[in-house]
Amino acid sequence: MKRNSDITLIVSSCDKYEDCWDPFFALLKKYWNPAYPIVLNTEAKTYSYPGLDIRTLQLYKNGENPEWSERLMATLRQIDSTYILMMLDDFFLEEPVDAKQIEQCRMWMDADPSIACFNFMPILAGQNLPCAYPGFEQRPQKGEYRLNCQAALWRRETLLADMRPHESAWLFETLGSRRSCRYRDQKFFAASEDNHIMEYNYAEGAALHRGRWNRHTAELAEREGLQIDFSRRGFNTDISGSAASNRKYILARLTPKRIWKALVNRWRSFR
Repeated sequence: MKRNSDITLIVSSCDKYEDCWDPFFALLKKYWNPAYPIVLNTEAKTYSYPGLDIRTLQLYKNGENPEWSERLMATLRQIDSTYILMMLDDFFLEEPVDAKQIEQCRMWMDADPSIACFNFMPILAGQNLPCAYPGFEQRPQKGEYRLNCQAALWRRETLLADMRPHESAWLFETLGSRRSCRYRDQKFFAASEDNHIMEYNYAEGAALHRGRWNRHTAELAEREGLQIDFSRRGFNTDISGSAASNRKYILARLTPKRIWKALVNRWRSFR
């Protein structure tokens, strides 16, 4: 298969999530086997999967635990590709990927340097703007989650410029999106609800929710014959996005140390 060096697929992960790698790459190979170089963005571990060309950069030592954005930014600086196709390690594919649409997005981005990102999932459908690209909607300038971690094709230099090294993935999506409102030279697009470029468990976030497996993942594993030790993490019992789940998450973080850190991060994000 011809390799496309204009795009690098980055699978964002970390060493402690290595139990996701075999099922992720098994399904990636089955439902896509992309014609792009693949970089597994983690700290110190190495990894390979039969039939896939996967690189791990080992930019950190065992035990080092850099922030999510710092690690991703370090990886982006090691890549020469114009575009980055970013996925998280628990985006377990369930249907064939529409590779032709991804290539079409690349050609649109070639033609318009102001396009920062094409999201392959519907981001806040109904709150977006019509656009000239079939199957997509334009994200408004002040839209929430303009920066987000869903599967997407990014312009590498733009993604790198939009990030801040102290931010977690959650801060990248929240504070980063608010910060992006002032980037008027950048355009963001998201798939319309009826455009199925990639299929993974978007409704529950992905295969995991806050470090625990979703029940849907057990059903997928049985269907696909995946070997996963579910006892290692256990299963999520929260209803993702529910008021009770969100309240539990917030209350666990209402400590003086966490509140101070949140204030400092907010200041650093908007400098």
